[in-house]
Amino acid sequence: MNPELLHCLIVLSPDYIPMTAGLQLSRKAIAIRPEVAESYLQRAEIYKESRDYFKAIEDYSRALKIAPDMSGARYDFAQTLRRVKMYGPAIEEYEKAIELEPVKVEAYNNLGITYTEMGDLDRAIGYFRKVIELDETYIKAYNNLGVALAQKGELEQALDVLSEAIRVAPRYPLSYKNLAMVYVQLKKPQEAYDNLSRYHDLEPRDGAVLETLAKLRIAIAADSTR
Repeated sequence: MNPELLHCLIVLSPDYIPMTAGLQLSRKAIAIRPEVAESYLQRAEIYKESRDYFKAIEDYSRALKIAPDMSGARYDFAQTLRRVKMYGPAIEEYEKAIELEPVKVEAYNNLGITYTEMGDLDRAIGYFRKVIELDETYIKAYNNLGVALAQKGELEQALDVLSEAIRVAPRYPLSYKNLAMVYVQLKKPQEAYDNLSRYHDLEPRDGAVLETLAKLRIAIAADSTR
């Protein structure tokens, strides 16, 4: 089979070809042209979709030995490493992705998430602020920053950041949920209830918050009787 046709079939495989067939096609493509990085990358994606992360890591490594300057592949490699909590190598790959593409805000954001998962909140906060500096509309960074600040105990700063997130993207549900959780920590049940209600309006399929809303109503009633 023509190698270019094989590559096209592999690209389609996650959506149009059964996974086992996609793997067979990728193996054939690699056997015919083992010097082509994209074949390894496509197989890595198939492995990642099936949550076979360690095999995906092997193929990302092979692809990047062939073509080390692919920022997107570095980023995807880092994401996969973080999935299996290989934080040190993940950080290295995010940083390499940023070297190749200095305005890659997703890499900065996920560096922040990595440091959050490692418990290094100061570094995480720095990276989330860097994302907002690069792109004031990147709403995920506001939420990640607000949560990190709350975890650090900087509740007033967390309120400011999450309120700004709502101003930037008023229909992004998670901002209201995170803001509500900060108000819970501040023992302000009415404000927590208002924001969690707004979250549920925007995300009605999340029934898990109904119990919290009920508890907040009880807390509000108790406050009113004092």
